Amino acid sequence: MNFFFSSNLFNILPNFLVKKIRRIFKFYFIETSLKLLPKINYPSNLIKKEQEKIIKGFQENNFIEPYHSSNLIKLLPKLDLNAKNQINFLDFGGGDIKNYIYLKKNYEKLHYFYHDQDQYNIVMDELKSIHHFQKFTVLKKLDDFRKYNFDFINLSSVIQYVSNYQSLINLLTNLSSKYIFFSATIFFQPFLPSLREHIIVKQVNVHPQINYLYFFEMEHFKNLLSKKNYKLEFSKPNLSDKKINFNNFSKRYKKIEYLDVLFVK
Repeated sequence: MNFFFSSNLFNILPNFLVKKIRRIFKFYFIETSLKLLPKINYPSNLIKKEQEKIIKGFQENNFIEPYHSSNLIKLLPKLDLNAKNQINFLDFGGGDIKNYIYLKKNYEKLHYFYHDQDQYNIVMDELKSIHHFQKFTVLKKLDDFRKYNFDFINLSSVIQYVSNYQSLINLLTNLSSKYIFFSATIFFQPFLPSLREHIIVKQVNVHPQINYLYFFEMEHFKNLLSKKNYKLEFSKPNLSDKKINFNNFSKRYKKIEYLDVLFVK
């Protein structure tokens, strides 16, 4: 069945049929032989009306559910961030407005920096202007990152979709942040020592959208960060999707995990 899911035929099947097939074969990802991520990958749009609904819901109920990681919410109070006069928080791949609303409600001293795909950045800039969000900065270019020193960098289920992730990590680790948090990221450990830093997989659980992403070999990934004096201090399963599984993967993998990890310098 891996061959079928990896084929172009699967990509063009009607969604109702794919749903029936996936009730039997509950695959999320299919390993590929690709060496690079496709240039066009993870097509997505942030719908402004949906963001307005989130904002209105918070205004009416004074409650917001954070985006992606409950582990992040549990971790933040345990860190030394509140000792600072201002907390510069970079949300890379921040997605929707939930993180900003939640963090500003709970951390008055927080200055929120946001970066995502171009269309997301435009929508967030518009929301900021309409609602007069305070201490909210949309960083549209990676070069803009160098203008700031960050206290905490959060990568919200995004590093696996970045083609040249090594260069991005190199940039982020040069920004003086003590903490770098990767949420909803998949790591593997092979049974035998491997030179592979990653594998590329096809994501099939969001059909008709087809995405490609990296699974990272844990030791190689840790080494990328350790070269910049970051150590892995926290690692726990991300429970945002309890149905996620890797049952169709080869037995040459000792372990594959969907994790939230924190690196500290």
